[in-house]
Amino acid sequence: MTVRFRMTAAMAMLAAAVFLVLAFVPGLALGASFPEEKGISLGAFGGAAFPFEGSYNTGYLLGIEGDYSFSKAFAARASFSYDHHSTSIEGGGNFSAGQFLLSGVYFFAGERLVPFATGGVGFYSISPPEGGTVGRVGLHAGGGVEYFFDRRTSILGQGLFHFVNGVSDRGGSSFQLSAGVRYYF
Repeated sequence: MTVRFRMTAAMAMLAAAVFLVLAFVPGLALGASFPEEKGISLGAFGGAAFPFEGSYNTGYLLGIEGDYSFSKAFAARASFSYDHHSTSIEGGGNFSAGQFLLSGVYFFAGERLVPFATGGVGFYSISPPEGGTVGRVGLHAGGGVEYFFDRRTSILGQGLFHFVNGVSDRGGSSFQLSAGVRYYF
């Protein structure tokens, strides 16, 4: 587990370095600016999930999301993701969760590199190694940064803390680190 965490941490630092280089090297994003005040965007992302429960190993995360921007500073976001972990529980088994999240997103000022904070509520369909699938309502909060190549296309990285009641005497909370691409209509 330590090796996986170190590899994931190294990938996160590499992604942060790429974001910073792209933001400050002149000419890489000529004419780039934040998109119009109101509009819709769609994106896809993937990453790593670090459960707070000690018997679950670091897992992977895949998802899609859509935003509706009310202004340059605020958007509503809906996302669906799938989170999968192996376990160190004797007899094996896996842990997975489908997550449907509704979030508010606050964007800080920026032209090409735009930091943001997010938080909201979610429905988590949790499948522990033992027992059946159970639905839970939970909260999430986090933030990230979005880099605009032009006014329609961006890449982003984010970290989210998920606070969810567990199933079968095991916790359901986690920290997720992801990167993705987004298109603004």
